[in-house]
This record gives sequence, C-alpha cells and structure tokens, in this order.
Amino acid sequence: CVAASTKRVVEYNFCCLDRMPIFMQINFTQKIQCLALLAGGLLPLAFAPLQWSPLALLSPAFLLWGLQETNSKSSTLKLCFYFGLACFGVGVSWIFVSIHQFGQSPVALAGLLTFGFVCFLSLSFVILGFLFRKCHQHRHPSFLTYIFFPSLWVLLEWGRSSLGTGFPWLLIGYSQTDTPLGGFAPLGSVYLVSWISCFLGGLLIYGLRAPTQMRWKRWGGVLS
Repeated sequence: CVAASTKRVVEYNFCCLDRMPIFMQINFTQKIQCLALLAGGLLPLAFAPLQWSPLALLSPAFLLWGLQETNSKSSTLKLCFYFGLACFGVGVSWIFVSIHQFGQSPVALAGLLTFGFVCFLSLSFVILGFLFRKCHQHRHPSFLTYIFFPSLWVLLEWGRSSLGTGFPWLLIGYSQTDTPLGGFAPLGSVYLVSWISCFLGGLLIYGLRAPTQMRWKRWGGVLS
C-alpha cells in the first residue's frame, strides 16, 4: 500500500511538472542565461531606426546583474556568450542579406557565414565575462565594480573597433545621439558616452541590490 501510494504521488508530481511552463522547470542559472538572450536581443533596438535609447542602459545593466548572480566560471562565460549571440544576431543580421542578396550566395552558405561571424563577435562578451570574473569573484562587490564594468565594456568596444580591420558596430554610445548623454561626445567621443550609459545602468543595479532598509539611502546617494 505504501509503495502504491508513493507511486501515485510520484506520478502526480510528474504530471504537474509536465503541465508547468518550460521556463519554470529550469534552474536559476539557466533562467538568467535565457533572459540574457532576451536582453542581448533587445540592445540593438536602442539604435536607429527604432532608437529606444533606454535599452542601451537597461541591457548592459542586466548583464552586470547576471554576472553578479552566476556562481561558476562556465555559467558566466555561457551567460556572456548568449548575450552576445542575441545582440549581434539581431544587430548584424544585415550581413546575411548582403552575402545572400548582393553576393549571390546560397541561403545555407550565407546563414553559415553569418552565424560564424556572430559567434566570433560574441567572443568579445566572453572576454568581458572572463575578465570580470577574474577581478570580481564575490557576489557582493563594492561600488568600484560599477566603475570597472563600464570601463571593461568600453575597452572591448574599442578593441572590437580598432584591432584588425575593425568592426565599430553597436557601440552603445551611438544610441544616445539624440539624448542628453550625446552632449558628452565632444569631450570623449563615442566611448565616453558608452561608458556613461553603462555606468548609469550599473547605478540602477547598485540601488536595487541594496537591502530594503538601505535602498533609499543608496538611491539618495546616486541621485545626489
């Protein structure tokens, strides 16, 4: 009787599990990685023609939060790779059109070349995750973390734009051309605007990560 009852309980639990949404069945780290795909895919929408410029602050902010929440090196690198894969997969999809339509290449070849190029560009975010993990291995970083992260982001933007033939695409400073942040461009070019954008997004995470009793004090310090 006990065995039969236990069997019915197990069958009931599996039945309930099958009815749950897939997103609810995965662990916390996998949920962050799935959300990284969403956040990375939304980042190109901050640029023309949509120019939803706040996404250029929120998307890096999510990546920073995800980096602080992951526990292992492998999960950190996966998180950053997925973020970059979605970001460049959406942002440089025009390369597929160029290769297929103007280069007269087959769809399969154009898709394969574009996917390979997107994976290659995504390695810049993997490097970001590696360096961030190397320098900040604890989950409760100091305020210096929120200065280090935008500096690392801009360094990799510069590297992606300057090394070799360069590919200065999706530099988030360009998304702020028509916002007040664009006024900083004459002082430090697009890279200063990128740094400020990432820094402001990081301040959002800085305020939200504070304990409830300290949250208003942190927000007051940020706003002041």
